[in-house]
Amino acid sequence: MAPGLSACPRCGTSVPIGSLFCPRCGAPLQGRPWAGNPPLPPGPVYAPPPPPPPIGYPQTYWQTPPPTPKNQTTVIVVVIVVVVLLVAVIATSFYFAFASFRGNVTVTSVSIQSTDNACNLGGTTENGFHTSVGSSVVEHWTIGPPANASSCTVHSVTAVTSGFNVSGANVPLTVAPGVSSQLSVVIHVPGNLFIGTLTVDVE
Repeated sequence: MAPGLSACPRCGTSVPIGSLFCPRCGAPLQGRPWAGNPPLPPGPVYAPPPPPPPIGYPQTYWQTPPPTPKNQTTVIVVVIVVVVLLVAVIATSFYFAFASFRGNVTVTSVSIQSTDNACNLGGTTENGFHTSVGSSVVEHWTIGPPANASSCTVHSVTAVTSGFNVSGANVPLTVAPGVSSQLSVVIHVPGNLFIGTLTVDVE
């Protein structure tokens, strides 16, 4: 049989493949359009591609990024807090160190010397003080000769340590035997950092 032809199942007449009826006997040929030839195997099924996102919509509307793990977020927050606290501590330390360097005078003690041992003050020590640079303080020292000694007089108080200016606020001061008195001293501190002992001379 010639290619492209098939036989009528009723009369055997050659008819073109795909004919609906036999041209000779009129037999229906539906259901056998490929009579005499095997059908082709079915081809692969392809799914249609997804439609593109509409114009004007953000990409995250169609594709949401994966969420950040909670543990990672907690670690980041803790690191930020630690860094902020560390910076604050360092800044505070620098601030107080700078303020201490620029603005403080610390006299650890006051050493009194006297060539004539006025009112037995020579070789004695008074408490120190703490103040800002360039300022003045008033100190009160208790003095008094022994009960069996004669009266004594303080005529002057001067600073031996460089940078200080010391004067007696109530000199000359005469102290009677067996009686204590307060010697008031005005101390002008230097205009720069000082830490140490202040030496004064009392005559």
